[in-house]
Amino acid sequence: MSDVDKIDQLHCQKGIYVTCDSSMRELIKYLDANRTLGCTFVIEELDDTHLFLDAKKIPDLEKILEQRREELCPDINERD
Repeated sequence: MSDVDKIDQLHCQKGIYVTCDSSMRELIKYLDANRTLGCTFVIEELDDTHLFLDAKKIPDLEKILEQRREELCPDINERD
């Protein structure tokens, strides 16, 4: 395999390094597995508290997580 062939196989993807607790990590993995955003967005699971996510999907993910928070804890919005 020549150097030119190796370069053709290079794949880069812009992502965001995310630190979270294990419960948030599992929620993000669940949303990814169920394609809640229309496609998968977890690029790599790095360890128990770190994920590498598709940067283009972060705004959509933030909206979904905010909706989930409001569903689970409606009182929080009333205090603000």
